[in-house]
Order: sequence, then C-alpha cells, then structure tokens
Amino acid sequence: MIHQVDNHGESKWGAMVVIKSLQFLPTVLTTALRETTHNLQTVITNGSVQPASYGNMMHIALAGINNQMSLLQDSGDEDQAQERVNKLAKILKEKDVSSSLRNAGVGVISCIIQRDEGRGPMRHSFHWSAENLYYEEEPLLRHLEPPLSTYLELDKLKGYNDVRYTPSRDRQWHLYTVLDKPLSIQRMFLRTLVRQPLSNEGLTIYQGLDQGATQSLWSLSFTSRSILRSLMSAMDELELNVHNSTIKSDHAQMYLYILREQQIDDLLPYHKRADIPDGHEEAAVEKLLSELSQGN
Repeated sequence: MIHQVDNHGESKWGAMVVIKSLQFLPTVLTTALRETTHNLQTVITNGSVQPASYGNMMHIALAGINNQMSLLQDSGDEDQAQERVNKLAKILKEKDVSSSLRNAGVGVISCIIQRDEGRGPMRHSFHWSAENLYYEEEPLLRHLEPPLSTYLELDKLKGYNDVRYTPSRDRQWHLYTVLDKPLSIQRMFLRTLVRQPLSNEGLTIYQGLDQGATQSLWSLSFTSRSILRSLMSAMDELELNVHNSTIKSDHAQMYLYILREQQIDDLLPYHKRADIPDGHEEAAVEKLLSELSQGN
C-alpha cells in the first residue's frame, strides 16, 4: 500500500507492507520499492544520481501467530522485548536492503509487531545513521505512535544516555528513567497526552475521596477532570515503582500535553452556531458528522 503527498512542491510517499514472517521482508521490500520508482524525484550530485530528499517512509507490520517473534516468551521486560526486534534490525543493516531503501529516499522505517494475546503491539522506529551508514533504532520512539514523539517533546531527552523506557499499566503514561551521571541522580520523566475521554471512569475508584469530594469533582470542567485523572494515574505509577531500584527516581518531572476539548460549534461553519438541548449532544454530533461526510 503506497500513499503519496505533495507538500510545497516536494513530493513524498509512504509505503506499508504487511508480512507474517521476517524471512519474506527483503523480497517484499524489493517489490514495494519497485512500485515507487516512478514517484522518485532525483538530483545529480558529484556526478551521481541521488534522491532529491530523504523524507519518504516505509512502514512494516509483522502480523500472525506463526512468526518467529511469537515463539519467544514475552514477560513484558524491556530488555527481552529488544531481543524480539534484533532480527529485524539485522535485516535492515544488510547492505543490499539498506542501499535499496536509501536509494529510494527512505529516511525513516517504522515497524509494528503483533505480540502475544493480551499484550499491545510493539512499535519501533529506525532512522538512517550517516555515521554508521545503516538504519538504526531510535530508542526514544520505542512503543510510541509516531505523532506522539512530537507532542511529548522527547527531543529534550536526547541529551541523556542510557534512557530506560517503562510503559504505564494503562499505556497512557510514558516513563523515561535516566541517570544524571555527574550528580549520580536518577531522574524520571513522565510524559502523557491528555485525550479527554468521554466517561468519568477512573475518578471514583481512588481511595481517600469522601462522598463530598467525589461530588465536587463533577463541578469541575471536563478538561480539569481529565487532567486530574491523569495525575492520579501518574501517582499510582510512582507508588507502584517506589521499591523498584531500576525505576525508582530521586527526582520526577511530569509533562502533560493537553488536547483541546472539542466543541460542537467546531464542526459547524464559522457563521453558524448550534443550539442543542441538554442530553441531545450525541445525536446532534452524529447528524453533523453525517452531513459532513456527504459534503453538505
């Protein structure tokens, strides 16, 4: 599957391949790249033909219970999880594979790997290394949806070495533990995206909230309740890991990227406003989305 976009005169494409075994990856990549050659913009540099840019992306999805990844025991340990992607990394380092991808202007390779039943998929991102001349994994982007890396400002953590990633139990918080070597201080950076779910689930299950405090929560704005839910979840994660020497930190920093709460008026043309009775919002949104999909 190939998708092409034009951005300010620069043409870029992204391709996705779905495979059930890594042994088919080199062949499938060759086939996919063959389909993109007519979209490749080139320039002549030092007498040789090269891609005009390296902004193209290749997405790899490894699915199916019969692939070799599912034969390894999956305890959720990050070191063990890395073993599951080593074979993929080895293939991407092969000269023929890396050269064909590079010559096609591919700068980033993302991979999603199906895991054992009951566990979320693994996500990995490989970027071209000008120093090593092959695609190598970017650890900070591990297990993240690609757009999240921008929202979570992970570039600010690149100054630290040996960054250890730990997912939260609900996968909403991303925990990064680093050792500040000059001071021998272990720091934890907690990052999350406040998505503002549509239910109040998660606010009433915490201990220590009496009936009056619980009722006062409903008087908060929807955004405030979403932030409070995220903070409570973060405190749970810190308490859970307080006796874990590899994760326990001397200092912790929380960063929340708050998505703007969507209003019904945002779905309407600027010159219109919605007057919707209480309790009828869901039906109104459904009608508006239906009209938008029909181009009305």
